[in-house]
Amino acid sequence: MVKPLSILPVFSVFLPQVLSHSFIIALDGANGVQSSGFGTRLTTRGQVHQYTGIITDKEIKAGTVGPCGKIFGGDNFPPFVIDPHAELARAEANGVSTVHKDGSIVMGVFVHNPDGSGPFKCDYSPDASLSKFEPMNITVQIEGVDGVNPAAENYVYPLTAAFFP
Repeated sequence: MVKPLSILPVFSVFLPQVLSHSFIIALDGANGVQSSGFGTRLTTRGQVHQYTGIITDKEIKAGTVGPCGKIFGGDNFPPFVIDPHAELARAEANGVSTVHKDGSIVMGVFVHNPDGSGPFKCDYSPDASLSKFEPMNITVQIEGVDGVNPAAENYVYPLTAAFFP
């Protein structure tokens, strides 16, 4: 039997070119704890994409953001580069989701518009250093071809990834 693992390893979900309009809004743990994605700030003001992590290949190559991206900002909410260590401390203070016995974690991925669709891949940093990432097995995928699904818009889709095959 596999013990439930704590979701302290840092997740990263990518589309092939990371040009999507989607983000992890929640991780649903086996322990009943629901964690939000790093940098996510759920508010009632503005559009939800203003308060969640954004990252592009250009920013990654330029080194202007870390592996978790930045917050776009808006409506008196300033943009900022996501600090993974601060976000990890925030997550630990609010409760951390645990992995299910089969090694899986269910994520709620908010797809803002059709070009935020799947297929996705998911990697994690086993030591939370963000310097090394390992692939996860996607067991429930979000529909899409090359990141596009014409029917997808403003909806939270389940995405399930597993540490074990």
